[in-house]
Amino acid sequence: MKISVPASFEEGYLEELSKHKEVINVYGKLPSDFVGGGYETSRLPDISVDKLESYIAKTNSLGITFSYVINGTVMNNDEYTQSGIKKLHELLAFLDSKNLESVTVSNVYLIHYIRKNFPHLPIKISSNLMVDTVEKARHFESLGAKIIVLDPILVNRNLKMLKAIRRAVSCELELIVNNNCFHQCPYLSYHQSYLSFNSRTVNEENHTPFDFCYTTCSRIRVLDPGYWIKADWIRPEDMHAYEEIGYDRIKLIDRCTPADVLLNRVQAYANRSYDGNLLDLILHYGYNDTISPQEYLNNIYIDNKKLDGFFEKSFFRAECSHLNCNVDCTKCFDHASQAITINEEWRQRMIEKKNHEYEEQVGEISRLSAIPETMGGVI
Repeated sequence: MKISVPASFEEGYLEELSKHKEVINVYGKLPSDFVGGGYETSRLPDISVDKLESYIAKTNSLGITFSYVINGTVMNNDEYTQSGIKKLHELLAFLDSKNLESVTVSNVYLIHYIRKNFPHLPIKISSNLMVDTVEKARHFESLGAKIIVLDPILVNRNLKMLKAIRRAVSCELELIVNNNCFHQCPYLSYHQSYLSFNSRTVNEENHTPFDFCYTTCSRIRVLDPGYWIKADWIRPEDMHAYEEIGYDRIKLIDRCTPADVLLNRVQAYANRSYDGNLLDLILHYGYNDTISPQEYLNNIYIDNKKLDGFFEKSFFRAECSHLNCNVDCTKCFDHASQAITINEEWRQRMIEKKNHEYEEQVGEISRLSAIPETMGGVI
């Protein structure tokens, strides 16, 4: 198993990672740049260019490669302007001068631009490009992709499709294993666009104060904890099913997670076993939620060992995208009652809190004081 892990700039982190032979790659970025990425600037550590350069050098000295993430999905069409192309070229020239395993890209134009102007800069296709079919994987491989990160939300629980994609391409394929977004999430594309906007230097004055998509998702989870089970994670114990069909490279998230938590996740997947709360492995730290990660951990316990055998019984032959979830198939929601223990008093408080937030965010008048007077001349 080969593991790609987020960069953490906490002291001693890289040295601890280097003790795990499975860790081959670290990925990260500046808190904001011209292209942007998958997390808001406000959530990321505030590091300088000099700090990043020394971090890349140290990573390489420990025998671990580094990938720079430019996986913003939208750039306000700045990539088609003269000033935009100049800034884009400057960023890519800087990255090309570093010893990178790859640059992780979500913008199709950038793929073509890099291939034409920086042919020696390896390209890694971000999960934000939502590769979930043979045709998409073959197309990006034909454009020179070295690695493709498959979309966990769309494909992690479709073994038949994963097998077909693996047979169809020869480039490396990477699976994100500890995400916990909703299966086939209907907000996916919109949320990616929001995060991209909020991570670009040119948009900093107009960064919005709340993440509507994630607060909506967390509201759904407290209303029905079964959605934790329905999510797109792959447990350490279930990795064998993916290795048997040709997947040996995994990616852990996210880039805002404390170093000790990341190291615990590395250990769990390296050991292929975890005896504890599944939330320790899959909880998001990178999104702007009004419930803190520690609150979730203090009040929700998903017994990972009570999920033993669940994957085999539920997903080996299932094709979830063809089913009317929780109507035709209720396995995830049925199993939630066996595996999840939740502080019910806390849950009721959070339902009230989340319902109030929802009304605040979608109300026409009540939220006016919380938003800017203008969003850069949109109207």
